[in-house]
Amino acid sequence: VFGTYLAFCGIGLKNAQLYEKSLLENLRNQVLLELARLIFEEQRNVASLIRKIMSNTRHLLRCDRCQVLLVEDDAKEFPSQVYDFDGTDIDNEDPVTRERTHAPRFPTNPGITGYVASTGETLNIPDAYQDNRFDQEVDKGTDFKTQAILCMPIKDVKGKVIGVIQLVNKQDGTLFNKNDENLIQAFAIFCGMGIHNTQMFEQAVRAVARQKIALEVMSYHAIASEEDAMELKKTIIPSVESLKILDFGFSDFKINDDTTIKATVRMFLDLDLLQSFQIDYLVFCRWILSVKKNYRNVIYHNWRHAFNVTQTMFCMLEAGEMKNILTTVERLALMVGCLCHDLDHRGTNNQFQKKTMSPLAELYSTSTMEHHHFDQCIMILTTKGSDIFRNLSQETYSQVINLLKSAILATDLALYFSYRPKFEALIATNNSDWSNEDHRNLLRSMMMTASDVAAITKPWEDQKKIAALVASEFFEQGDIEKKTLNLTPIPMMDRAQSDKLPDLQVGFIDDICMPVYKAISKVSPKLNPLLEGCQLNRNNWYMQSKAVRKRLDERKKENVDKDKYECNEKNEHESREKSCDDGGKEKNEDEDMELEEDEDTVVENFSVNESSEKVDKGNADSMSKTLSINFDARKYLSDKAGDCMVRREEDRISQEDRALLLMREDSQHKRSNSDKWKHKESEHHFKQESGKFWPRGAKGSSKASSSKRRMFSCRERPHSREDDKSSTS
Repeated sequence: VFGTYLAFCGIGLKNAQLYEKSLLENLRNQVLLELARLIFEEQRNVASLIRKIMSNTRHLLRCDRCQVLLVEDDAKEFPSQVYDFDGTDIDNEDPVTRERTHAPRFPTNPGITGYVASTGETLNIPDAYQDNRFDQEVDKGTDFKTQAILCMPIKDVKGKVIGVIQLVNKQDGTLFNKNDENLIQAFAIFCGMGIHNTQMFEQAVRAVARQKIALEVMSYHAIASEEDAMELKKTIIPSVESLKILDFGFSDFKINDDTTIKATVRMFLDLDLLQSFQIDYLVFCRWILSVKKNYRNVIYHNWRHAFNVTQTMFCMLEAGEMKNILTTVERLALMVGCLCHDLDHRGTNNQFQKKTMSPLAELYSTSTMEHHHFDQCIMILTTKGSDIFRNLSQETYSQVINLLKSAILATDLALYFSYRPKFEALIATNNSDWSNEDHRNLLRSMMMTASDVAAITKPWEDQKKIAALVASEFFEQGDIEKKTLNLTPIPMMDRAQSDKLPDLQVGFIDDICMPVYKAISKVSPKLNPLLEGCQLNRNNWYMQSKAVRKRLDERKKENVDKDKYECNEKNEHESREKSCDDGGKEKNEDEDMELEEDEDTVVENFSVNESSEKVDKGNADSMSKTLSINFDARKYLSDKAGDCMVRREEDRISQEDRALLLMREDSQHKRSNSDKWKHKESEHHFKQESGKFWPRGAKGSSKASSSKRRMFSCRERPHSREDDKSSTS
C-alpha cells in the first residue's frame, strides 16, 4: 500500500514540476511578447526603452539588481552609459525619475562586465567572492553582499556586442541555473534589437537636425544680400527692343552679367508674371540674384547658359505665340524652370555621378542632376527673402511646384527620348488636344528641350564659340575619367578625338535637335526661325566635317606614301649594300689581277731594257743601270700595292664613302727616263693624298677607276731609250 502511495506521490510531484515549468514557460513567453511590443513601440529614447527592459528582466528572473551597460565604438572607455534598476524603482512613477539617465548607483564590476563585453561570452558565477575578477571592496561599507552574478552580452542583428546585462542575487537565495541562462539569452536578443533600432532612430533624428542647421547656414550664404536686391530694384530696366531679347538669334557674348540680370527682369515683367501672382518686386530681385549666385563657375553649364535658355523660352512664348496655348501658371513654371534648370551644375553629367558613386547618385537613382537642380530651386524658393511664391494660394502653389518639377526633369535627355515619339505621333496625326493635360505635358517638355539646346540655332559664329565651350567642359570630364577612374571616355569627351567635333555636332543635330524643332514648328509656324537656324548650322558643321575628313585622308595618304618611300629606300639601301659587297669583292679581285699583270709587264719590260743596255754599254755601266732600274721597278710595284690596300680599306669602312680616284692626264710621253720616274713618284704621292678627301662611290666610279687604272698601267710603264729614240724619229 505504501509503495502504491509513493508511486502516486511521484506522479503528483512530477505533474507539479511540469505545471510549474509550464507556468514559468508561459510567463517567459508573455514577458518576451511584452518586450517585443515595447521594442516596436518605444524607439524614440534609449533610456526609456532600457528602463522597461530592466523592469521586465527583474520581474522575470526575480533578482535584486539589474544593470545594463552600453558599448559605443567612439567611446574612449567602457561602459559609455550605465542604467541600473532595483526594487525601489518599481513603484516610482515619476516620469522624470523613471526616464532619467544617471551615474550608476551600484558597482559595475568592471572585471566581469569588461570580460563579457570583450569576449562576448556568458558568465554565470555562483559565488562572486571565489572569482578573481570580482572586486570584493565594492560591498564594504554597505548592507548588500554580492553572491551570484549572471552576466550576458547584448548583441545587435549583426552579432556585434552593443551592451552587457548584469543580474545580481536571486531574491529566493538560489543560484542562477541553466533555465535562467536560456531565458536571459532569448531576452538579450530582443533587447539587442530594441536598443539597436532606437540608437539608429536617434542617429537619424540627430542627422536631420544637423541637416536643418546646415541648410540654414547654406541658405544664408546662398541667398543674395538685401542690399544688392535694393540696388537692382532701383535700377532702370531697359526695354525689350533695346535689349533685343525678342530675337531668336540673340547673342549674349556682347553683354555683361549685369545686363543679363536686367534682361531677366524685363522678361518676367513683359510676361506680366509679377502682377498676376502678386510677387513683391524686391523679393523678385533678390530671387534672381540668388539664382545667379547658386550657379557654379563651370565652363558651359553656368548662369549664362541658364539665361540663354530662359531667353529662348521667352521668345517662344512671345514671338512664337505659345503663350496663347499655355496658361499663366504654366508660363510662370516654364520661365522659373528655365532659369533654375541647371542650378549647382558641377560640369559633369549623370553618368559621371554614377561612375564615381557620388552622394547625389545614391540619393537619386534616375535623372540624378535634374533632381538636384530641382532641390536647389526649391531651397531658394522656400528661403525667406527670396520666396516669390509666398503669396500664392495653396492650390496654385502645389500646381506651380508640380509643373516646375516636371519642367526641370524634362531637360534630362533620357526622358526626352521617351517623350518625343509620343509628341511626334500627336503632331503627325493631328490628334493633339491642348485641353488634354497629357498632351500639354508633352508640349511643355518639348519646349524645355528646345530651349535647352537652342544654342544650336544661333548664328554660325556664336554657334562655333558655344560648341567649343561645350567641348571643353566635356573634355575636362573625360580627363577626370582617364586620370581618376582609369576609364576610356566616350569620343565626345575624349580630348584625343577632338577632330571628331564636326561629326559629333552633325550627329547631335540629327538625333536630338532637328526632330524637336521640326515637331514644335508644326505647332506654331512662328517657331520656324529655330528650325532654320538649326538647318543652317547643320550644313555648316557638315562642311566642316567634310573638310576635316579630307585633311585626314590627305594626311593618311602622305603617311602611306612616306611609308612606301621609306620602305623602298630601305630595300634599295639593302640592295646597294649587297651589290656593293659583291662589287667590292670583284673589284678587289680585279685590282689583284691588274697588280699581277702590272708586275709581270714591268718585270718583262725591265728585262728587255736591261738586255738593251747590256748590248749598248759596257758591263760596268750595264750592271749599275740594271740595279737602278730594278730598284725603281720594285718601288713602283710597292706603291701600286699600297694604293690598292688603301682603296680596300676605304671600301671596308663605308660603301657610301667610295671616292672617285682623281685621275690626271699623263705628262708628255716623250721625256727623259730620269724625269719620267720623278714625275711618277710625285703623281703617285698625289693619288695617295687625294684619296683621303675626294668622295668615293661617285657615279660610274667603279668602272671608271678600273679603266683608268688599266690605262695608267699601259701608258705609264717605263720606256726604254730605244723607244724614246724611235718615238723621236
